[in-house]
Amino acid sequence: MLIAIDIGNTNITIGLFRESELVSTWRFSTDSQKTPDEYGLLLKQVMSYNNIKVDQIEEAAICSVV
Repeated sequence: MLIAIDIGNTNITIGLFRESELVSTWRFSTDSQKTPDEYGLLLKQVMSYNNIKVDQIEEAAICSVV
């Protein structure tokens, strides 16, 4: 699976793709006070809630406005 992460000034939007199919999306508020570890734990929690294992992620694409 491919995880696509769009880091914006207001929101962080995440999409998870299996081949060309979008299977999940999540949106978090961008908070400059949160650490990368906090965002990592948050992402891991929503993935677990949706029965998606971290080892299923094979590719990543990240974009940021900053």
